[in-house]
Amino acid sequence: MSGYRVKPHPERLHGRVTSLTHEEGFGFISALDGREFFFRRESMASGDQWKQLKIGTEVRFAEHDGEKGPFASAVTIV
Repeated sequence: MSGYRVKPHPERLHGRVTSLTHEEGFGFISALDGREFFFRRESMASGDQWKQLKIGTEVRFAEHDGEKGPFASAVTIV
């Protein structure tokens, strides 16, 4: 063992955008297991991808637990 610690990264999940409010900058993703995740424009890995999102767009994302429920970060279009 080298003695270096490896920072654990959240598991990347796969899902589809089920709700999107472009003007206000947020939406919801439904994971393949049926759970829903809130996400914001700032949750996108690339700001340019926000403009490409539509209902039904397939995405990958990292899962997190928030005070109001699960949310997604590092959202990328598949």
